[in-house]
Amino acid sequence: MSPHPFPTLARHIVDRLGGRSEAARLTGYPLTKIDSWLRSGFIPCRLHSLILESAWAAGITMNELDFVAHLRGITPPSAAPERTA
Repeated sequence: MSPHPFPTLARHIVDRLGGRSEAARLTGYPLTKIDSWLRSGFIPCRLHSLILESAWAAGITMNELDFVAHLRGITPPSAAPERTA
């Protein structure tokens, strides 16, 4: 479902929650909201604590680092990029 060529924040979190339907059930948001997260790849910061608390209440082991796990493997840009033009 994700059009992104690399794992996104939303994909990681939704997978950790058990998929689209389970994420909707745990957070109380409709599937359309979960799908919009997956399409954009982004979950607004204001919802992170609610998602964590919902996961903990359901016995899912998550922490705040899950919200940046999608950044693993990213390399910083070159200090002296080459011009291609």
